[in-house]
Order: sequence, then C-alpha cells, then structure tokens
Amino acid sequence: MKRVTDDGIWISPEERQEMIFRKVNETGRIVAAEFARELNISEDTVRRDLRVLVEAGLVQRFYGGARRLPQLCDGFFSPVSQGRWSGSDVALAAARAVPDGATLIVGAGAYCRDFVQCLPVGRAMRIVTSSVDVAAAALDHQGSEVVLLGGTLNKSTRSAIGFAATDAIREVRADIGIISNVCIDEDMHLRASDYDIAQLNACIIEASKNVLVLVKAEELGSDAVHFIAALGAKSTIVTDARESALLAALRERGVNVQTVRTRASE
Repeated sequence: MKRVTDDGIWISPEERQEMIFRKVNETGRIVAAEFARELNISEDTVRRDLRVLVEAGLVQRFYGGARRLPQLCDGFFSPVSQGRWSGSDVALAAARAVPDGATLIVGAGAYCRDFVQCLPVGRAMRIVTSSVDVAAAALDHQGSEVVLLGGTLNKSTRSAIGFAATDAIREVRADIGIISNVCIDEDMHLRASDYDIAQLNACIIEASKNVLVLVKAEELGSDAVHFIAALGAKSTIVTDARESALLAALRERGVNVQTVRTRASE
C-alpha cells in the first residue's frame, strides 16, 4: 500500500525504505517519530519499514529508531574511523574473527570501542569490560550480554582501574581478550606508557584463551615504560602497518599477524 506525503507525492514501501536507508547512511541514525513527521506518515509505518531493513541486515535497530551499521554501507565505513588512524578498518577486520557465542574481555580506549561497534550484528556473545565507553557501545549490540566491572574510574581512560577491576578480570575465563593502547618493542614485548592500562591489559591476557591486539603502525617497534607481556602463540595482532622485519619475526615466534589494507593507505 502506498502512502502520500503532505505535498501530495505518492511513496511506495520500497521507496520509503530506500529513503530511510539513505538518511541513515548520511546522518548515522534516524528517529522513527521525527521521520514520520517529516513524511506525514504514522510511526507504525516507519517501524515496519525499519523491521524490513533490519531483517535485510542494512541497519541496526535501537529503541525509537535505527543507526548505520558499522560494516560497509554504500561502500563506506561507519564514522568510527574519524580518529587519527584508520581505526574502523582494523577494528572491522578484528571483529570478523569473533565466533558466535564467545565470551570477550575488552580493554579500554577508543580502538576497543570501535571493535565492539564493528562486531557482526545478531551474533550472540558475552562482553566483559571495565570501560564505560566500551560497555555503552556493547549495549547497542543485539544479542550481547554486557558485564561492566567496577572500580575507581580513571578520567583519562574512562575505565575502572585498581585492584577491584584487575581482581574482577582474573575471575573471568574468556575465549578472547581484546586490547589496544599498547606498543610492541623490538624484543616482541607488549608495553604501555600508562601503568593502569598495562596492569589491566596484563590481566586480560592472563584471563583469555586467545588475545586480539589492535596496534597502530607507529606503535610497532616503539618502546614504553611499563611491561605487559611477551607475545606468543595465543596472540593475534591486527594492524594497519606494512610488512616489516618485526612482523616477520613475530610470525616466526608463532604469533598470528594480520595486516589490514586501509582506505587511508590507498
């Protein structure tokens, strides 16, 4: 059945859904009530259109509307990549490795948040984190159970720190730990410039069967004050760096290394 706007233009359901999809891609999100007023149609009509788009895997639903998927939409990534590096490209590549039903411990920082936003829609998982931003992003992921660990909040990292947070992580048994805000030195050790981040990430590695490390190109071969752990066979590095002697050495040690070709490098 067709609907008519207040200026007398007839719009079919397919046309409405195309309009919604384009607006979500252009603005990042759409509110059902606002779009209904814009086209002079009922909110129920918009909700039905949103259900069609969600079932088609084209948008992600939230209460009262829908947002753009973190995957490719019309050939463009979600704007989680607006930082100073190609974070969404690396985050998306890392997120694709997560199996259905996995328990994840996710560290702090914008890149870990990007990772959560790029997790496949509809895939069930448990997400454990001490990061406020990561937990907020995880709440928008359909099918996920979110566990926010407590402790004293660090205003810089926006994450719980201290013994309460690290002890809580040690009680978890996760399939995959996800960390960032780290560097890899020439001895193939993970290091961090922030003591609390170093302690948090060390506990995540200890509590996880496998570890995904999201690393910027400039963080490879660099050094920092605080030691986290030596890289080993249970680690997977996802980076936007080009191939190098250090990456080759990491592979020889048994580390899984995935280099991501990003739009920024093309």
